[in-house]
Amino acid sequence: MKQQKNPDFLNKLFFKTCLKIGVLPAIAYRLKFLISSFIEPLGIKVKGTKFLLFPQKFKYPVYCRYGTSDSLVFNQIFVHKEYSDMGKIENVNWIIDCGSNVGYSSVYLLNKHPQAKVIAIEPDPDNFELCSMNLAPYGKRAYVINSAIWSSTVDLVIDRPLQDNGEWAIQVRPCQVGETPALNALSIKSLFEDFNLDMIDILKVDIETAELEVFAHNYQDWLKKVKYIAIELHGEECENVFFQALSSLKYKSWSAGELTFCQIDQLI
Repeated sequence: MKQQKNPDFLNKLFFKTCLKIGVLPAIAYRLKFLISSFIEPLGIKVKGTKFLLFPQKFKYPVYCRYGTSDSLVFNQIFVHKEYSDMGKIENVNWIIDCGSNVGYSSVYLLNKHPQAKVIAIEPDPDNFELCSMNLAPYGKRAYVINSAIWSSTVDLVIDRPLQDNGEWAIQVRPCQVGETPALNALSIKSLFEDFNLDMIDILKVDIETAELEVFAHNYQDWLKKVKYIAIELHGEECENVFFQALSSLKYKSWSAGELTFCQIDQLI
């Protein structure tokens, strides 16, 4: 995603940010990035430096890093509120956040569902560190795991794209001969077993094309035990595989922005 730089767009974005997170937090948010734009040309490294942001009406602030895709994710979650449809669901007990990045989606859903618990899975060690910090205030309501979701518990390596797509575009793939594994993958089935789950109320999936594997193999037993899915599908092939997996179930789906939402009928 490329940020637009024209003044009208930035002014509208600032105004919308004021409406969504409050005037003072929005001003602080803008100033932090203006300061970094002046410091960087002086040769002072600020990329990766952590600072706090305060989403309006949320119990705790969240950490963000200068010069990363964190600000884009913050806008998606707290300004544009891309997961607002998942905030309207009743009686949510368990949320699985696959590809949790720095934890903003988990924070959003935990605040919308005060009785719920979240299992957040993130493969990138730097993202995982910040995700852990952002979810620490929620105590035993949040489990943060440095791993990746796959169709089975195989060894994986982190595969960073040649082009710099930011910290939100980390991919994983199975180890090849001679490679040292970075992670041992988790499957949705293994999460059901490890956490003694009967049902997943919200399954959020943003795993940078790994949905091709997750919804192509070994999904039949666990998919019917999911009530709602919020997924970012990365291309036509991912979309085809996902909806083919759902084809034996009764469900309704809709789209909002980059996300596809599904409600699965549990009565069949």
